Amino acid sequence: MIFSVMAGKRLISFALVGILIAVVSAGPTSRILGGTDAETNQYPYVVSVRVNNAHVCTGTLISNRAAVIAASCVTKAGSTPIEADTVSLRVGSINQYAGGKIVSVSSIVIHPSSGNFLHNIACVFLAEPLEFNEKVSSIALADVDDVVDEGAPVKVTGWGLQHDGASPYKLQQVTMSVLSAAECELQAGYGYDSVICLQHDAGTGVCRGDEGAGVVSGNRLVAVVSFAFGSCGTKYPDVSTKISYYREWLDSLLVSHYSEALFSCHMKAMASARLTIVLIGLWAFSSVGVLAQPTSRIWGGEETGKSDYPYVASVRLDGGHICGGTIIGPKSILTAAHCAEEKGKIVSSDRLVVRVGSTNQFSGGKLAYVSAVTVNPDYSGVKNNLAVLTLVDALEWTERIRSIALATSNDDLPAAGANVVVAGWGEQLESDSAFKLNSYKFSMASEEVCKNAYSALDGSEFCLDHPLKEGSCYGDAGNGAVYNNKLVGVSNFVVVDLPSIAIRFFLISELLTSGRNGMSLLQYLLVLSAVVCVAWATPLGGRVVGGNDAAPGQFPYQISLRRDHSHICGGSIIDKRWVLTAAHCVVIEGTEPFPADRFTVRAGTHNRIAGGIIVNVKRVIVHPGYVVYNDLALLELEEELGYSEYIQPIELAEEEVPAGSDVIISGWGLTEHAGANLPIIMQWYTVSALSKLGCSSKIGFFTDALICLDHPSGAGACNGDSGGPAAYNGKLVGVAGFVVIKCGSTRPDGYAKVAYNVDWIRENMVES
Repeated sequence: MIFSVMAGKRLISFALVGILIAVVSAGPTSRILGGTDAETNQYPYVVSVRVNNAHVCTGTLISNRAAVIAASCVTKAGSTPIEADTVSLRVGSINQYAGGKIVSVSSIVIHPSSGNFLHNIACVFLAEPLEFNEKVSSIALADVDDVVDEGAPVKVTGWGLQHDGASPYKLQQVTMSVLSAAECELQAGYGYDSVICLQHDAGTGVCRGDEGAGVVSGNRLVAVVSFAFGSCGTKYPDVSTKISYYREWLDSLLVSHYSEALFSCHMKAMASARLTIVLIGLWAFSSVGVLAQPTSRIWGGEETGKSDYPYVASVRLDGGHICGGTIIGPKSILTAAHCAEEKGKIVSSDRLVVRVGSTNQFSGGKLAYVSAVTVNPDYSGVKNNLAVLTLVDALEWTERIRSIALATSNDDLPAAGANVVVAGWGEQLESDSAFKLNSYKFSMASEEVCKNAYSALDGSEFCLDHPLKEGSCYGDAGNGAVYNNKLVGVSNFVVVDLPSIAIRFFLISELLTSGRNGMSLLQYLLVLSAVVCVAWATPLGGRVVGGNDAAPGQFPYQISLRRDHSHICGGSIIDKRWVLTAAHCVVIEGTEPFPADRFTVRAGTHNRIAGGIIVNVKRVIVHPGYVVYNDLALLELEEELGYSEYIQPIELAEEEVPAGSDVIISGWGLTEHAGANLPIIMQWYTVSALSKLGCSSKIGFFTDALICLDHPSGAGACNGDSGGPAAYNGKLVGVAGFVVIKCGSTRPDGYAKVAYNVDWIRENMVES
């Protein structure tokens, strides 16, 4: 159901509308404005999305078990969906009221960044696979690099309302044309990379009931209808969500939900083997090198009550469950390091979310966004396999959401034979897809049994024993092991060829007693992840918190750094072929950068999505000393920039900035901590340089490689400003690196000091 809004209003205008959609129940609705009747079997991939047995939206089959729709069709708020058992699909019919078949929905996955009609896309998964025929089949998805040309005709089909409110039952079809992003921005202020705007004649277009409808070009699904401006059929373009932008996310969902279980516990062929589970200290693996499948339950486990395990969390990558986690603080989730790893690299935090407060891995409770992933610095293979996920917002304790106490060095290790409880959503022997949280009581194995099963034990592990065909499996990695109401370990991995397989855990007491600079390792991880919140690059744009609109040409040295065609960070032009930005904007892990061909630079404009020029990046050079300090990277451009009124370099500072001096920062970062405002125009703000002593007293540490910039509460840098410039007397003095606690806090922001690294910068500005 498309709820229209005032024409010309920007993103913020849709906030309340997005919240209302889930609670408004549309009755049987009409047709696309100005459309014509579809023929039987003409569009076998089109489905009617029904909530409480009434049509509310249109969807598109992309496999025999999945359909793609608009997130706003099925959202309660943000990325939290309505209950799956209230949703069904009518397939195989052009009649929204009859014919075909009604199929049940087992789960709903909304894009984790969905909100305010951006990232307005979701997948619904069916309880049973469909049998394809001439009336029911799927359509191919646009590829990641597919481009629909401006002016190209596209076909849209749906059961949306007509101007007069008439309700013909047949599926309607209409042809519209594609607008360029620049033209969409000009006409409607909506020229985002993630959308396709559709031009239509007055009196035609999409309306309520068409939301989620497929936009098809060349027999491929290229977009999903999102919303219409003003009254349906106005002069303004209709907006749809671009499939190519989300293709990798969709692929990951399809694989994680319904791919064949190639690693379905491997135990099915081991009817004669006795299983043991090895545990490694605080961190857990399901299978070495293999991410857990987001299916089923602990082998031989029992379904839990709604509030039996309020500390258990579902860790989700790209929307799908991959591992368990444990709530250890209002903003901290403890899990296994490998759960945040993909192909040997730690994934970006913006791909992770955590579901808390629900025993259903697919729905209910609350989805909490992750702002940072902090991995044990000594993590290697199955050793030190721990990570803390820092949440954007603190959790509120309820009956179903609560932290658990950690075992300390004063707590005795469970005696042999003692019951240790693990709860999770891991795969079951039959590879079914039960969605409820399951718990299992393991038996503490003796040291002798443990060492016989795993000879490489070094004293920091213990083992949990269980009978054949019971215990943890894929999807249980990261689950907490609890004894006497305290967390004593975290699931790590399973071993299949030993007479006594065990899940190996690091003893939490070991972590609490291994110090770094007077802190325990766990405290060290929490400090890195919760106190020093680095302003990581994300696809969310926005503006400096509390900033002012920049005028054209006011900051000719500022650029928008784009990865995969989306703004992620700022940067500064320091030469015709060189841009300086933050290392954390460009690295996969450590100091290893993403391939240069994934980056582009938009220069010569104060508009984040239009104007100026876009130049490809040829090479990325990361500062070899980058950890949290020395957060710098050089970008060599493929071609020289032509200097003009709007494109100019900025001189590198070689001297310290006097304490108390006014410093100008600029960028397209978020307007508030965890906000959703995405103004197009560059923002700027005046901050104040702190002395070394002033910086150390406010954030608890200092290094000569850092410059601290103070600001009032509610102002300063935020996500999307990373890598951006700090200028004093017309010279570049700092590069945006991190914020403390949250954006706009009372603490200063941390910038990499240019003067400290000026020699490294100049030495590396050598063209390849």
